[in-house]
Parts: sequence; structure tokens; C-alpha cells
Amino acid sequence: MGTIIKEVAFLDLTEASEEALKEIKAIHGVAFLLYNEKFEPFMPKVSFHEISSSVKVDGKCSFINGKLEFDKGFASELKDPMFFFVNGKFIVRPDVTAEIIDHAINGLHVNGRIYCPKPIQGALQQKINQNNGQMTAYMSDAVLETSHLTIDNDYLQQLEPQTNLAVAGKVTMVEDLDASLIDEKLNKVEFLQEAVVSKANKKMLNPKLTNPSAKITVVPEGFIYIDGDFHLDSDTLSRYQQAKWFVTGSIHLDPNVTAEEVKNHIAEIKTKDAIYCRTELKKEVLQKCDPSVKITAYSGTLRIVDGEYKLTQPELDYTEGKIALVVRGVIDIDKNVDPKALFDKLERIDLYGVASGTPEQCGVLQTKLGVYNGVIETGDVEEKQIPEYHGEDTCISGVSHLKL
Repeated sequence: MGTIIKEVAFLDLTEASEEALKEIKAIHGVAFLLYNEKFEPFMPKVSFHEISSSVKVDGKCSFINGKLEFDKGFASELKDPMFFFVNGKFIVRPDVTAEIIDHAINGLHVNGRIYCPKPIQGALQQKINQNNGQMTAYMSDAVLETSHLTIDNDYLQQLEPQTNLAVAGKVTMVEDLDASLIDEKLNKVEFLQEAVVSKANKKMLNPKLTNPSAKITVVPEGFIYIDGDFHLDSDTLSRYQQAKWFVTGSIHLDPNVTAEEVKNHIAEIKTKDAIYCRTELKKEVLQKCDPSVKITAYSGTLRIVDGEYKLTQPELDYTEGKIALVVRGVIDIDKNVDPKALFDKLERIDLYGVASGTPEQCGVLQTKLGVYNGVIETGDVEEKQIPEYHGEDTCISGVSHLKL
């Protein structure tokens, strides 16, 4: 009799009793295994199979899924040093010293970016067991912002004179700013992630930037800034005459938009993403944007997949006209979908994510590819052989986070 653990994303054995550890017979298909010295005497008798990553820790462990902001107050509440496993950002606030790091942190495993003050970078580096990301150090005397920040005149008014500002989130700085406020309130500025700044504001900001190589997107004068994807229909277009749009995401021109409306209401479009429009609009749209912009033109129905989506035979049967697919998430072709019907109905597929189906269905997808920056997975992958266990074994499986 024993315990079989399989298909678990995160397995934490650090607080399991010796009796529970003794009963473990096999661990199969685990993405991350966390254990301590208590488990080591029992490991030779355990069958391990497909363990992607494992870490031995001393003391207690804390698992954080998301963002962890580590400051002096947080550290003071820890009774014992802690090993932190973070899926996301690990942000150390300016009030943390090297001594606090040494006494409060036993180890670090971070799947994401680490931000810390420059004076403690060395102390923190010594605590890192693994970092699947990048460590970025910022000014120790800075006001640190960690979320998406919009810098406008109201925000500047709240700052103390000659503030050193560091931002570990996305920055938007496109509104008209008072030059005297910028001179009065900002001394030094660090953009640690990405920033979108108007051309006029960038000129005023340049003397204060401590990291001029930061990822800064400049919005030209006269452009309307749109953050994210932008859907344009006839009603929205009617409000503008020869508008200029700067869009960070994709642009979708509604099927009701006419070529005449594009000609009369749009002067210029700038985007690093794609533009989706009906085929009859493509000629007019091309005249409104840079030649490097990707334009996906379709004649029938457009499906944009951002999450998970299953394409079925009834959808093919009852959708009028051709179907154009833009897959940024995961699409699964139902096994009952006829490959010939899929070939006849699918106009094109722009694949940025994952598409899966039978070998024949995937062959059809290959012939319809417009953009191929993703993965096509067939269902004929050989199943991995995992030994079978019988008798009175206890099996624990299909759990995302298991703590014994």
C-alpha cells in the first residue's frame, strides 16, 4: 500500500508529516516539486517520472501567484526566514535594507521579473535559487510606483518637489503637461518597464531620464492615443473628420464600415499590431497606414480567439460565408469536424497561439495559414508510458496545487 501522486502542477511536501512522506510510492508528471530534508531519507524508494523542476528548501515556504511587494512592514511580520516561490513580479520596496533581506528571506524562486533598490541588489542575488526572468535595480531614494501609472498634471501636483520617480509598471504620459510642473516636481525618472509618451512630453522628460534606453513609445503630435484593441464602427467614425489614431493593440473595422467612411473620416493610422477589415476596404485602409502594418482582409465572418475556443461542425454548417480565424489563444477543432468542410469554409487563419486537431484537420489549417507565429498540435502524439499501479494504492492526480 502506498501513495501515488501524478499530474500535479505544484507539489509542496515541506510541511508533510514523516508518516505521509513514508507512504509516497511514486511521483509522476509534476511541473514543480518543493521539498526539504525530511523527504530525503524516503526519496530512494520513490519512483520519479517527468519532474520538470524541483527545489530543496530550508524552513518555511510561501507560494505567491501574482505580484509580491516586499517592504519593511511585511518583513517585520515574519517570525522566521521564508523561502518565497513567486509566479509573477517580486518587488522590493525602497525601505528594505540588506540586513532585512538577510534575516527575512531564506531563498527565492521567481517566475517573473524582480525589482529592487540598487544598494541591496547583491544581497538579494545571493538569495535567488532560480529566476526565470530579469532583475532590475532602481534608485534607492525613489518614490516607487508598481502599477499602471498615468502621469498627468493632477498626479504631478501630488508629488513633493524634486521627486525621484521609479515606475515598475506601464506608464502612460500622453496628456498635455505643464512644463513648469515637470521642472518643479520631477528630479530624476526611471521607467523600468514600458512607457507611452507624447512627443512634446518626451522632449521635456529627456533631461530627467536616468535610463534613456528604456522602452519608450513616442506618440506623434496630433494623434489620438488608444490603449489596447480598438473597434471602429460607423457611429464612432461619424464623430471624426480626418482623425489620426495611435493604437497600441489591434484595430477592427466593423463590417458596417464603408470605403467612403474610411476615406472621409480617417487621415492616418499607426499601430504595431494588425488591422482587420473586410476585403472591399483593404485598398482604402492601405492608404491610411504605414506599409509595415499587417492587414488581415476577410470576405465573410471574422472570429478572434483570445482565450480557449472549440470549433464545431454545426458552426461551420450555420455560419454564412467563409470564416477567417485570428487565434491569439487556443483553438481546438472538434474531432467530428469534417476536414473537407473545414477546407471549404475556412478562408484563412492567422495563428499567434495554439491550434489543435486531428492530423487531417491540422493539414487543412496548414493550407490556410496567413500569419504563422504559433503552434499547430496534432492528436497523434504518442502517449507517454507511465507504469500502472494496482491493489490498495492511494492515487492523487489532476490537482494544480497540492500541499501534503
